[in-house]
Amino acid sequence: MAQPSRFRWWKIIVGAVWAFGLLSFFYWFENSGIGMRQLPHLIRSIVRSYGVWGPVAVLALYVVRTYFFLPTTVLILVSGSLYGPLIGFLLAVVGDNLTAALGFATGRFLGRKFVSDHESTWLKHYDEVLSRNAFMSVLFMRLFYFPFDIVNYGCGMFSVPYGRYQLATFIGLLPSIVTLVFLGDAFVNPRAFVVFLFLLVATVALGLALKSSRWSKKIFSDKTNVENI
Repeated sequence: MAQPSRFRWWKIIVGAVWAFGLLSFFYWFENSGIGMRQLPHLIRSIVRSYGVWGPVAVLALYVVRTYFFLPTTVLILVSGSLYGPLIGFLLAVVGDNLTAALGFATGRFLGRKFVSDHESTWLKHYDEVLSRNAFMSVLFMRLFYFPFDIVNYGCGMFSVPYGRYQLATFIGLLPSIVTLVFLGDAFVNPRAFVVFLFLLVATVALGLALKSSRWSKKIFSDKTNVENI
């Protein structure tokens, strides 16, 4: 019994340190005079200051944003504006999937046992639905722009298999990443704005098509049945 108790205390300590760091960061940000409008320029300046190591700095910022909830959109736009559509796309794909994996692992480490030990009837059935339709559920949440970090941590806390979660995340994030990278590139290359508009329309059309598909209807039907329990 000593080992599980010690492990539980480690979780509490890690969670407390994280909460303290998060509150300290928000306090600093609130009093720094840096607004959300200035954040992209600040991040862009930070990345550029690292010169050839800029791409490494971008990935490091993705790790930091996992725990301080910086918007991934800003990092994607900065990658596209600094490194163009190809390198910017590769950085965004690696970074977005890296932060998604870290969020999932953190949610599983800190919250999975708590959720499994305190599942009420309706929560247990939602857990079963997500586990049974893990790939398509995560894919739809990514394509329909569910809150990024809620999906990351939530899937870790529920019994979503990691392999299906990560594959669905990789595929589901591609349309938005490509679209935002070209938008970032459009800030320095106006011709890329045409590509951005085309990709935006294509992404919306893909989402609507998938929403009306039989897989979508099956998943939403399962969730509706759960709500009626």
